Amino acid sequence: MSFDLGELFRHLGKSQVPERLFEDGPQFENAFSMACIPVRGFVRGGWPLVIDYQAEPGTLATLEIHVEGREPVVLPLRGGSEHNLLKLQLPAQLGDKLSPALFLVRAVKDQPGAPELGRINVFGLGAGPRAVGSVAIDQVDFTPGTVSLGKKQSARFSFYSRSDFNRVSAEVLRVVNRDGDLQVQLARSIPLQGGVAAGTWVGRQEARTWDGTDTNRQASLGQHLMQVRAWLSAQDGGDWVAAWSAWTVEVTR
Repeated sequence: MSFDLGELFRHLGKSQVPERLFEDGPQFENAFSMACIPVRGFVRGGWPLVIDYQAEPGTLATLEIHVEGREPVVLPLRGGSEHNLLKLQLPAQLGDKLSPALFLVRAVKDQPGAPELGRINVFGLGAGPRAVGSVAIDQVDFTPGTVSLGKKQSARFSFYSRSDFNRVSAEVLRVVNRDGDLQVQLARSIPLQGGVAAGTWVGRQEARTWDGTDTNRQASLGQHLMQVRAWLSAQDGGDWVAAWSAWTVEVTR
């Protein structure tokens, strides 16, 4: 999968890009492959970055950072079956001001010949001082394993915040296996008003639920992941983080 950097923010004028990221946070495509995860977010040279992931054995994984007009930064990610938490400082070549960037987490099979998609599970990705320590949003829980619409069951979700964020959003992603390529598509956005404070759980004391339907209130059958995005507004620095549940919820009739 490839991306045209000239089309990075093709739906917006250039002057609107920073405002859109400040207001709406890190941006994902409505559909993407889990072997090539694209995130639009802010970056600054010298910022800390964190990624929490697990690559399947035999997979070569990289994290790429593309800023228009600058050389891309390509960071190899350790493979194997271990759960990895990588924290690093971004190079100065990315500039000393906030810039919109395209982050790509790519995975291919470690084998000769034409590249084939590999497997990587990403649990968290963030940039900026407030996003890093551990991943600032983590322990994303999405249960139970199966919900039945016929029985009027709902899924519950919760997560923990290690930092203050004044904007937060939760999204349900439908997972489809296309010949071994796990692809996700936005099924439903769940608004979370008021941001989140450091050291707090969301969805523990006051339950947060999803009824198994999509944006059009139609049944969204099959496997689903929970995605949580949190970010800071312009005056607070533009830090951002995204996190995903480790397990899926299957919706049945």
